[in-house]
Amino acid sequence: GMLELLGAVNLATSRDPRIRCVLIGSKPGFDDTALVEKKLHEAQRLRERVTILPECNPDDVWENLCGADIFAFPSHNEGMPNSLLEAMAMGVPAIAFAIPAVRELEGGTEALILVPPLDSSLFAEAIFRLASCPDERERLGEKGKARVMDHFLVRKSMAEALCRLSSLVTKGY
Repeated sequence: GMLELLGAVNLATSRDPRIRCVLIGSKPGFDDTALVEKKLHEAQRLRERVTILPECNPDDVWENLCGADIFAFPSHNEGMPNSLLEAMAMGVPAIAFAIPAVRELEGGTEALILVPPLDSSLFAEAIFRLASCPDERERLGEKGKARVMDHFLVRKSMAEALCRLSSLVTKGY
């Protein structure tokens, strides 16, 4: 979804040139850094507003999240999106494509903004709306953090799994 995200950033920055995007990648060759760099080379406005951190040490991710006003998760083919969970746990308001794993994570709670998959214009609108409204960012960040704390902490999930397994043992399965 990097091309869709770049399209969204291009649209959002045409409405508000103060918007900036920092892309945090993985190991070179395992992400879309080369594709993104090519796209940035072709578009001056994006080149001026998008920064790439192509290889981010996992220990530095939290520091980068602390500096974020908005977390954009553009994947349209993902299992459980850990980076999205991490951003939400930090209280960073998030936007993501409404793929099955993300819809499950959101669970009808409005804890993040869901956008139809591959729709760059609606993604741009969500970025612009959050960039323009600090109160909405704060509300969304709080809801996202509460959602993760209530439903996705490892300790809580393991306790629930243990209870379910114990009930199966008690029933003789």
